[in-house]
Parts: sequence; C-alpha cells; structure tokens
Amino acid sequence: MNIDKRIIKLIGIFTTLTIGLLSLLGSNHQGTFTPDPELNVKIVDVSNGTPSINESVIVTWDIENPDLLKTQGIRLVSLLIDGNLSTFYQGCLSSYPEAVQANCLPEDQRAASLNFRGPVTLIIDAEDENGRISSSAVKLQLAGMSFKTNQLEFTNPGYPRFTGQLAELSEYEFDKAFGIYANVNQSSEENGRIDDLQQYPVFEQDQAFFGLSWQPEETLQFGFRKGSAFPMLDVSFLETLALENRIWNSNHADLIIHAGTIALNGQVEWLKTNGGDAKVYTMNEASNIEPLFIQIDVRSTDQNPTTLHISDIHVGNPAQGLVVSSYHGHLNPTSATNLTGEYDITFQEVGNALLSNGDIKGATTGFNVTTNNNQILSTVRTGVSVLWSNIPLYPDNDLSALLSTQYPDAIQSSSANSSDGPT
Repeated sequence: MNIDKRIIKLIGIFTTLTIGLLSLLGSNHQGTFTPDPELNVKIVDVSNGTPSINESVIVTWDIENPDLLKTQGIRLVSLLIDGNLSTFYQGCLSSYPEAVQANCLPEDQRAASLNFRGPVTLIIDAEDENGRISSSAVKLQLAGMSFKTNQLEFTNPGYPRFTGQLAELSEYEFDKAFGIYANVNQSSEENGRIDDLQQYPVFEQDQAFFGLSWQPEETLQFGFRKGSAFPMLDVSFLETLALENRIWNSNHADLIIHAGTIALNGQVEWLKTNGGDAKVYTMNEASNIEPLFIQIDVRSTDQNPTTLHISDIHVGNPAQGLVVSSYHGHLNPTSATNLTGEYDITFQEVGNALLSNGDIKGATTGFNVTTNNNQILSTVRTGVSVLWSNIPLYPDNDLSALLSTQYPDAIQSSSANSSDGPT
C-alpha cells in the first residue's frame, strides 16, 4: 500500500517536536549560565594599620579584571565630633560629586599614600563600562587604644539603624573614642557646659552633648538635637541612689566617654601589616555608610577618693536621629534599676595624658518609636556590653588636640605601583 510521502514527513516533524518538548519537560531548565565578569577590586597591602599621627601610610590594591576598568577613585571618610561624615574624593566616578569628577586617577594606578591625622576609612572604588562599581575599604586606627562591644543587640533591627553587618556586633571594634571632662576642682564650680564647643553653631548651647532624641516620631527624625553641654542627670538615675550618695552640687554629668564608628557592610578580613593588623572590607555595591555611636555619661562625687556613677548610656545613629538611652526617654515597664548594668571605670596618667579604662556588662537602652508607617513599637531596646582601654580624656576648656585630628589630609599617589607622581 502506498502512503503519501507528505504524511510521512509531517509525522516525522511531529515526532521530533514531541521528543523535544518531552526533553524540556524532563529537564531542570537551569542550563549553564556564566555571569558577567566583575572588576573585583581588593586592597592587598597596607604599610601600617595603626599608624602614628602624621605617619605616611601606603595602601595598595589590585583589580582582578583590569580590562573592564573605566575609571577608579578614592574616598577618605572621617567621623567628625558632631557626628557627621567628612568625605574627601579623588577620581571621576559617576557616583562622585560633580565638583570633583574632573580629577581622574590614572587607570594603571594601584597605590596611594596619605598623611595619617586620625582614625579614617579609605575606600577604593572601581567602575566598569556598564556603571557597575566594585569597592574595597580599610580602616586605619590609632595604636594602643580600643573601644569595643561584647554585646550590642537590637530588639528591633533598624532602630537605631546600623549600616554594617549585624553578625559582627557581638564583638565590634569602634573606629575612634575620646572623653571630655569638666576641668574644675569641685562640682560647685561647674557651669554644665563643654566650654571649647560653645563656639560652634552646629551645637545648641543648652542641649546635651553629643545629642539626644526628644520625639518618638521617625518622620520628625525623632526630634534629634545636638548640644555642647554636659548631659543633665535624669531623675530616673537619681532615684537609683540614696540621698547620702549624691555628693555633688551640679545637675549635670561631669565626664562623657564617646565612641563612634563608620558602619560598613561587606565581607571582612584582617590584613597583616608592619604595625597593627588592618580591617579590610570587600563592600557590597549598594551599601549605605552611616555612623553609629555609643556614649557613656559619668557623674563623680565630691569626696576623696571620688566615686564614679554612670548616669546614662546612649546608642544612636545621628543620620537617622534615633538615640536610645538607659534613662533619658526610656520608660521601662518593669524596673528603673540597674539599666546601666555592672560597670567599672578607672583612670591613669601617662606623661601629660589622662587615659580611661573600663567595662560595662548587661546595660539596657531604649526609646519609644513610631515608624514612618505609623507603627507604634513602644519601647525599642538595645542591650549593651562594652570594654575600653587607653581612651584619651580632654579637659572641656581645651579640646585643641582632639579637634586637630578631625579631617583627613589629601591623598597622594604612591610610587610603589605608579609612576605618575603626586596627584
């Protein structure tokens, strides 16, 4: 019997399509996917991770796929005494301010040097032809001093906001720390002001240093105010002491210990250097950078030897405006006692310097929060345990040594990997 050849051809086509569809249905649809290569910039060498003041530091980096490089740049980020971030740019990345974009780095530059004036974060940015940015950062810190958390736990992550990695906070080293004390003999001589900060209009003279939240609404940036006065003693703190233990004539704390950090998000590793080890980050491209601070308020007694009481503890993000405290604005529904935990504070004189050491275990800070979405979180809390050593203390009427290290110097290209000379 003869079969139409066209029918045989159609049957063959149908069979081929059926087998093909069945093979697709039986597959996992994953196939083989090769992602586009990335620049992958990485800091590979630092001459000293804990340099001395005015020491020249050389930072060297590498780019895994340099053929993709369109342009590169450097950011120097410092944390200022008013809680703001000061950023020095060098390079012409599209994400940099227009005013600095004319100052491009040579594409083959792989090292830079800076004159170290104080704790600073140096970030290397590299941009490819598609606008993708790869970044690596290193934190340079002072040797011999340390302020770190053994506990920093948020009941409501994001309040206050931390732009670093939450997993790090069980033991997190802050970038810089300092203390300011009322330079008087007796509390009756105190005026409650940090005298050397009165000249700066960014600080309100009748508000507490560094700053506090006064409103629960996130839409109002929590009513955050910055001040140049020693913090007032909260009535909830005073109620924890018997009258015979309040041996002073002032309504203010007379010492603050303040620590701040620039919170970076990314993979972290330690890099061996000729000095102290350097903390290097491979940063996430879209990560924000914001500051976080911890402040400890102290009240001393008029007796010899004096007794030191922690009168409040604060944890806050000045960019967000939220500061959670042990006593200020903290309505504890259970008990107002022991919010500052167990603590010990000591001082020592080294040459002309006055240094502080101490630790706090199991403190609690909190504040009422109403979010941007009008969600009432009641009292959000942060559990705090910290340990510090060799923190320098400055008299309130002479902060010149502290203020002189606020801003970074300009960056220079290094002859280590570049022949272009200073930029």
